[in-house]
Amino acid sequence: LSTQQIFLTAYQPVVRTNASGQGEVRFDVPEYSGKGRLMIVGASGKRFASSSTQVRVARDVVVESSAPRAVAPGDSFEVSLNLFTLAAENDAPLQGTADIALKAEGPLTLSGETKKSLPLAPAAGDQKNASVSHRLAVKAEARQESGIGVITVSVSVPGREDLSFSKSMEVAVRPPYPRTSAVKAALLKAGENVTLAVPGKWLKGSLKASFSLDRSPALAVLPALEFLREYPYGCLEQTTSRAWPYLTLAQVQKILYPEKDAAAADNNNIKAELADIVARIVSMQTPEGGFALWPGRGIPDPWKSVNATFFLVEAKAGTAVPQSSLDAALGYLRLLLAAQPRDNNKAYDYSTKAYAAFVLTRAGEAPLSWIQHLTEHEDKMYPSGRIFLAGAKALKAGNPAALKALESKGKAALNLAGLKLGYNETMESPLRNKSLQLLMWSLVAPGDAEAAQLCAAVAEGVVAKKSFSPQEAGMAALAVGRYLEKTGTSGKPYTAKLSVGSATPLSVADGGRLVLSGNRLPLTEEGQPPALSVAMGNEGQAYAVYSVRGVPMTAPEPVSADLAVRRVWKNAQGEVIDLSSGAARVKKGDRIIVELTVKAANPVSHIALSDLLPGGVEVENPRLKTAAGATADDQEANGDDSDDSENVNQGIYIDLREDRLLVFFDSLDE
Repeated sequence: LSTQQIFLTAYQPVVRTNASGQGEVRFDVPEYSGKGRLMIVGASGKRFASSSTQVRVARDVVVESSAPRAVAPGDSFEVSLNLFTLAAENDAPLQGTADIALKAEGPLTLSGETKKSLPLAPAAGDQKNASVSHRLAVKAEARQESGIGVITVSVSVPGREDLSFSKSMEVAVRPPYPRTSAVKAALLKAGENVTLAVPGKWLKGSLKASFSLDRSPALAVLPALEFLREYPYGCLEQTTSRAWPYLTLAQVQKILYPEKDAAAADNNNIKAELADIVARIVSMQTPEGGFALWPGRGIPDPWKSVNATFFLVEAKAGTAVPQSSLDAALGYLRLLLAAQPRDNNKAYDYSTKAYAAFVLTRAGEAPLSWIQHLTEHEDKMYPSGRIFLAGAKALKAGNPAALKALESKGKAALNLAGLKLGYNETMESPLRNKSLQLLMWSLVAPGDAEAAQLCAAVAEGVVAKKSFSPQEAGMAALAVGRYLEKTGTSGKPYTAKLSVGSATPLSVADGGRLVLSGNRLPLTEEGQPPALSVAMGNEGQAYAVYSVRGVPMTAPEPVSADLAVRRVWKNAQGEVIDLSSGAARVKKGDRIIVELTVKAANPVSHIALSDLLPGGVEVENPRLKTAAGATADDQEANGDDSDDSENVNQGIYIDLREDRLLVFFDSLDE
């Protein structure tokens, strides 16, 4: 466990003295026991002097308390209290008793001796000691809810108001699992009767539910937006993917998130968030003009650099983008076009070049000769490369002829089945690539029937998708948003009836929008979201989205797909600790080694590993001299952030937090 230190520092810049040279200074002293150096510097005219002395800073009665920084609901722990007196050597021992009282506020309860009277005088026959000490232990338990718990210790000495005081400590009752979104979405056809329910138990007070019914395909994007809103990490690609909805669905989000207040969804707030995102992306730019995966890295990632540049090009319309950064990024794309494709990775290189050609065309700098050259090598590209190349041609020509030509080649040109994608550095997936096609049509010919069909296909793909990658969710939001900007959000009228429990059914006529949240969507007595029934009329269709956000009370079911993670706890001697048996015990201050093993069945890329720590356990800072295995050489090497720089340039990025360890891998081999 890392060591906490309290530093006593107080400063008074100017103190004026009276005619006798006397002055008075008052300091607010924190809860501190020990000695401090009192220093003074005096000046009068051209004369000055200084003096210092050691002073004792301590209460006569001191209480030291300790508790974990963070626990989970249901955890129990011991609050340790040490009470002792600090009478000076020549002072008589304190007399009487000290009344100790403990109370808890927030999601904590206390049991045991929460009130006790303790003698301040030494025991009989121990008159040689002027001080006494007592140790108390009170059991605390976290309730089934989250929040900040406050434990207050009050000390009162009858007849000695000067010795009475109270002190508090905070304990975070941390949700047992990360906040997640559960979304039930459906495309409801005429005449259908559908019941939507979101199963599972949720932590009390953490749940927010909303239901939306609308004929607009914008509503179908809600599951993707929920995923992006909850996604907790921020490498270059993840930051960019999370940002696309700010460009194209800003107004639509006001409909999708009715629980937001007006201030949170207004244009000024959106512009401020966009500016922050641009600043983060620019912070990852390298001297070549490309972008690294994480801040502090010096090597640009080609495909993700093109992706980030595309975002900056699109973001110019909504926020300020540093022109020098954009010019450097576009210059890097020209360098990528001129680079020789690698024999062992031509599909990736040619696909990246096609993306670069599209972005340059979108920026008004179409590289015509390179577009012609890439056309001759189209058969070497992944499907996304062919889509970007067709998009570049269509943008330059101002018509969808190139997009239609790509479609005429049939499914074989865009089929991912059987392709050896390796690390999948170009983020290929059916939903993402379908979104790219919709984006190209939306930029060139949004009114054509092909664009409408693609929008419906993307909307249905999002609704049917059980899990997303940031790239899938971000591109779907971008594509649907661009399409709706050009065509509007209307669809064919529909009618429907909605039933929520025993309440009177709600009716929707003429294709209107229905949004329920807050009091209009009451939770059950157990605090769970209610089941909803929708009966469609005989005409039209509508998208229904039931969204729940909260903290689950049960662990997610273990799932393994190409990756396996194993965690082993060991003591300081390297012996395995079996915590599952319930017999193992660890004490405060014990050093525990956590061994994490990640194995890949096939080569994979861009892995985020999050290890949430149990209550009472903290990550030891490897830069501290007290860290396990630290040596003088280690400390010299780790004196600054150089160790992190080495890690990220080796494909690993580590983020240490108070209650968890985050590790990001660029790629893993078998």
